Amino acid sequence: MKQLLRMALFGFVLSFATAAAAAERTITLAVEGMTCSMCPKTVQKAINAVPGVSQCTASYEDKVGTAVVTFEDSVTSINIIVAASAEIGYPAQLVIQ
Repeated sequence: MKQLLRMALFGFVLSFATAAAAAERTITLAVEGMTCSMCPKTVQKAINAVPGVSQCTASYEDKVGTAVVTFEDSVTSINIIVAASAEIGYPAQLVIQ
């Protein structure tokens, strides 16, 4: 019984530590290839489909495409998000802020 209790406690502590280490991040991407008002919707759909992404808002103003992405860095990465945009024909890169 003590062994079971120790294992349960260890699992609880481990899950808490993992959750504490995870962080929600928000980044801005410069997105190439946008030419019309439908392009941002296509980019948003692709990036929002990436597991770990909680929100993506893309825009195309003054012939410059951007995407603001909020994601859980323990689930996905910037490289995966950028790849999702590139796979649909919109290469993207991180805007250093």
